[in-house]
Amino acid sequence: MLGLRLCAVVAVLAVVASSAEGARSALCLSQRGASAPSVLAQEARFNPPSRCRGWPLLRKLEHGGDVVGVGPRVTANGTVTLDVVACGANATWHRSLSVFLSVYSDRVRDAVLARAPRGAGALRLAWAAPEAGEYTFLPRLHFYGDDCDGAPPVYLGGSEPRCAPRQKCRTPRLQGACDKLAMVPQAGTRVAVNDVLAPTRRPGRQCRDGATADGTWVRFSRDGRGGAAGGYSGSPWSTLVERSAHRHDRKMAPWRFSRPDCDYHFFAASEGAACLDDVFVAYVGDSLVRGLYATTVRLLGGATDDDRIKAAQAATAQRTRGGAGSNPESQTTFTVGGARLAYANMWAGSELPSVRRVLAQELRRPGRPFARIVVVANWGAEHSVAAACDAVEAKFGEQARAALRAVRQVAGAGRPLSLVLATPTALLARRNPGMSTTKALQLASVLERQAADARAAGVADARVLDLSNLTLARFDDATLDGVHYGQTAATMGATVLLNMLCRRPEREQ
Repeated sequence: MLGLRLCAVVAVLAVVASSAEGARSALCLSQRGASAPSVLAQEARFNPPSRCRGWPLLRKLEHGGDVVGVGPRVTANGTVTLDVVACGANATWHRSLSVFLSVYSDRVRDAVLARAPRGAGALRLAWAAPEAGEYTFLPRLHFYGDDCDGAPPVYLGGSEPRCAPRQKCRTPRLQGACDKLAMVPQAGTRVAVNDVLAPTRRPGRQCRDGATADGTWVRFSRDGRGGAAGGYSGSPWSTLVERSAHRHDRKMAPWRFSRPDCDYHFFAASEGAACLDDVFVAYVGDSLVRGLYATTVRLLGGATDDDRIKAAQAATAQRTRGGAGSNPESQTTFTVGGARLAYANMWAGSELPSVRRVLAQELRRPGRPFARIVVVANWGAEHSVAAACDAVEAKFGEQARAALRAVRQVAGAGRPLSLVLATPTALLARRNPGMSTTKALQLASVLERQAADARAAGVADARVLDLSNLTLARFDDATLDGVHYGQTAATMGATVLLNMLCRRPEREQ
């Protein structure tokens, strides 16, 4: 199942352990004297730059109730726990509360997200260190009421829109002062982990699936091999970073996403082209799929980027007097050797006729017919969540099923069809009022079920690319809005996709 790092890590405490009760009381007493800023955030569609959220807003929503962090504490085998508790006798939260925990060391970057249901008075974040070291813990308040309880969820973090749509905005979405208020009060930040039960590595196996829940971002040595990070094969990582146009991402350039039980292959452009020879790869979906398409094109030697694709869409929309979102034909395409990649924009089910035209046009192009068709899609997931929580399955589920039926009809029965369904990224900000972490997880569940249903219906190769756990630890350096992740996070997303589509060359086996 998907979403393990995002939801299944939750462990709700009925009461705080007696050994921590004294610490809790002292911390609550200290927090009681902390004054909230004079201007609290108001639940309006767009907030002025001076407004912040965080624990002052939670205190207001909880009618004066406070929240504090107890820990972090190191337990057996290198597991670190941090308790977030409500203050006061029998204190509980009136709605669910989620907390996002970022973890850093000189060699490791990771994150987890936990949520306590309404009526609880504490939650525990638990994180297993992959190796010994000194770690920094940054727990942030995330959402209040993000459990489909009938009322809109309230975002408590520091990253959100601060200007109206299409307005040139010079105010950053993530402001340091607001992010500071989102930190769980009184929680410690540094801990040393000495005894670690390191996972058993079986190096050499290529990572061919799209699972990322068991991985971490790790700083590699010059050759990238050894230690908890595991190994890799193929081109130097720096070459991929340069090809994917993220040369400015110097802070994270030495860092790569690594899994303990397999190795990623870093494909040279020529290797990727050889693997995809006679293959048509269609990308169908919203801006997240568009970014995945653009980065993959660059890794294969192309020169496009997301801004160029959007500019082409805008020009086509102006000529046709339509919106860019309603003109999937305005995408760019890319050919390398015998492979062809194309992006068709899809925000809603109403765009399926245009998507069909785009794919049919590409499949009818003169020349040698494609031996295989690959569809990489999210079917416009990020734009299908304006409805209430209980309508996500009905609305997006039907949209996804209709889209797959349309694609299979265009592809026909004569060529093998592979399907890669890309989940939403880690939703760690308030980009729009209609999206929350719970909805993102519901969308991912719909896509996971569709992959299973597609395999049962005869699509031999239907898998899920988990972008949520891949991007979870990159909140503070690779995203401006908590939804779109660039820099080396985008490079790694396209690298995981290429490993799903291609076996590494035999010399690397």
